[in-house]
Formats: sequence, C-alpha cells, structure tokens
Amino acid sequence: MIDLVKKLFELTLEMKALSDNGDWETVEKLQQQRAVLLTHIQDTPFDELTETDTREAARLIKEIKRLETQCEEQATLQRNLLTQKHGKLSKGKAMQKAYGAHSNKFGR
Repeated sequence: MIDLVKKLFELTLEMKALSDNGDWETVEKLQQQRAVLLTHIQDTPFDELTETDTREAARLIKEIKRLETQCEEQATLQRNLLTQKHGKLSKGKAMQKAYGAHSNKFGR
C-alpha cells in the first residue's frame, strides 16, 4: 500500500513539473494514471500498514494535496489567460468584420 502512495507522490511531482512548464496534455495523461492509482489505494486496507508506514503515507498524502492545489491554481490561471486571449481575438475579429462591412459600403 505504501508503494502505491509513493508512486502517486512521484506522479504528482511529475505532474507539478509539467504544469510548471505548461505541458497540459501530459498533465492530463498523468492525471488519468493518478486516478487509477487512487482507486487502487482506496481499495487497499489501511490496517495492514505499520505505524511507520502510516506516518509516511500521511506525510506523502499531505504533500500530494499541496502539489495538487498548486497544479489546480496554475490550471485556473492558464484557463483565465486563454479566456482573455480568446476574448481579445473575438473582439478583434468583430472589429475587422465591422470595418470590412463599413469599408464595402463606401467602395474601399
């Protein structure tokens, strides 16, 4: 069980590094792998862990949650930036369309 938590931690570290670099496609693939691992972890009984492994799992899970929060914040920021860019592009296209229609009226 502790091996699964360690693997989840490793994948989360990798996911964080990829999100830092803006590689959102690979982040999504890792997220899918992490979901499978989480299912396995949830299906594994915790009572089989030693006290040391329990403490280590708790420490890793806390760190995983912290990294996930950072990735979510980056994803939100990226989404907001893309929304702003899309809005500016749409506004620019609308202005070009309006100018084009206006120009055609006057034979330009």
